[in-house]
Amino acid sequence: MATTDSSIQLTAMNEIDSHSAPGDRVYVWGWIPWIYTLSNRTPAGRFVALDSAYYLEPSAQGTLLHDLEAHPPTVLIVETRTPPGALLDFLRLHHYQHAATTGVDLWVLLEYPGHSAVMRL
Repeated sequence: MATTDSSIQLTAMNEIDSHSAPGDRVYVWGWIPWIYTLSNRTPAGRFVALDSAYYLEPSAQGTLLHDLEAHPPTVLIVETRTPPGALLDFLRLHHYQHAATTGVDLWVLLEYPGHSAVMRL
C-alpha cells in the first residue's frame, strides 16, 4: 500500500536530507520506494518497499535484516504502524537512540560519524 500522505513523504525527505549526504545508504521500512531516487540515496536493502515481493518471500524479513547488518543505513525511517521485534532488536543492537522531535519519533545512531537517524512516522 503506497503512502499518499504528502506530509509523511515531506517529513521523510526532510529527515533524510538533514541526517545524510547524497550517496549514503538509507532505508524506509514501509512504502515510499521513490524516496531513494528523489533524495539521491542508495537503499540499504534489496526490498526498496515492503510490497508483495517482500510479503510473498518467506525469508524476506531475515534477508532484509541481513542486508541492513551488512550495510547499516545512515537513516532508517519506520513507516509501518507496527515494526517487527527483529527490527527493534536491530536498532538496539546498533545503538540507535531515541530523540523526540516534532511530529515523528527520531532515533539517532550513536556510532556513526555525523548524524544518523531512525524515525517512526
